[in-house]
Amino acid sequence: MADLTVQVVDQQVVVQPFGSDALVPLVAAANQALTDAEAAAAAASASVGAVKQNITAFLGADTGIVEGAWYAEYFIPVATTFTSFKGILISGTGTFELRVLVNDVDVYGPRTISSTLNSATISLAVAANDRVSFQVNNITGTPILAEIQLLGLPT
Repeated sequence: MADLTVQVVDQQVVVQPFGSDALVPLVAAANQALTDAEAAAAAASASVGAVKQNITAFLGADTGIVEGAWYAEYFIPVATTFTSFKGILISGTGTFELRVLVNDVDVYGPRTISSTLNSATISLAVAANDRVSFQVNNITGTPILAEIQLLGLPT
């Protein structure tokens, strides 16, 4: 049997000279192991950046929340798809409607915020460096303090 040279070229196992049928399954198994390792490395690399993105804003004023825009996050650090919305009135009475704005454009809502937790599964894509704010309308009673939260993952 001739001397064989085994090397990895462009992530493929190359055996030269290649004449032995006994090596075919070994080379195929080695190539599959390389393919599997590459896929695992890519998946691990992707999961490193998969840190939950969270916007939590407290809307409040001593005399009551007022209608208008409330800025939550001036620049989203990475492109994110928000998948969870939560809002609750922590202090005061009544309700208000809340809309989510991205770069001053209405993209989600209205959601009625009251002393009962309002939660929803959403799909809201926001690009990196976009500004997120909340629009408050249709206030009843005297809501003093509310917590609004968006959760998601980078896209």
